[in-house]
Amino acid sequence: MKIKTNKILLKIYLEEEKREKQIEEIWSTLTEQDKLYMENIENFKIGKKNFLQKEIELSAGATNTKNV
Repeated sequence: MKIKTNKILLKIYLEEEKREKQIEEIWSTLTEQDKLYMENIENFKIGKKNFLQKEIELSAGATNTKNV
């Protein structure tokens, strides 16, 4: 059983290593403009998430005041 487990772990490790190499290849081809675009998209997603969370909190607060 231990040998089978080790083979599975080795397969997982090799697949992960392959993915990391692919990511490194892709990343090395990106321009600074590409990286800036990706950073801006990530910041937009974070901002949108924070905005929606604030809207939910405000909405919950408005609901609570109606029930009082």
